[in-house]
Amino acid sequence: MASLITLYSFNFTDGRAPFGSLIEYANGDLLFGTTENGGANGDGTVFELSPGLGGYVLSTASFDGTDGANPNGGLVADANGDLFGTAELGGASGDGVVFEIAKTANGYAGTPAVLVSFNGTDGANPSGGLVANANGDLFGTTADEYPSGVGTVFEVLCFLAGTVTPSPQ
Repeated sequence: MASLITLYSFNFTDGRAPFGSLIEYANGDLLFGTTENGGANGDGTVFELSPGLGGYVLSTASFDGTDGANPNGGLVADANGDLFGTAELGGASGDGVVFEIAKTANGYAGTPAVLVSFNGTDGANPSGGLVANANGDLFGTTADEYPSGVGTVFEVLCFLAGTVTPSPQ
């Protein structure tokens, strides 16, 4: 029979309700994921779980609504280790965002950077994860769109110059 080991238990201040798939960093020692709620503002977190003294150590980036809320999809990472995902709510119109957590010299940024803020007409409520192509473009889905309310498939073009453009399909 297999054994189960709990690596970490959330306490709301560091996240609540982990959703989406975990991803691991290239060396396999770090795990990354999202929690739909909890964190500093109650709007969810992106977490990093790494081995430490006496067990695993958790560090998080918290959402505050303006930079997204309820990140419940999985994450993708680029070759530099930057993390990308979606938050179902929040952003400029409250319709969700595509975000980035940048890898820094000292770890990861503590707050998400908004790449795209949905406004309803270009999609709303992205709740799934993202996929990336070899060029670094991101693809995902939204559950809603106005006025039809039946959702979108979108692409975010990520150019080296930093320009990001949503392109609903």
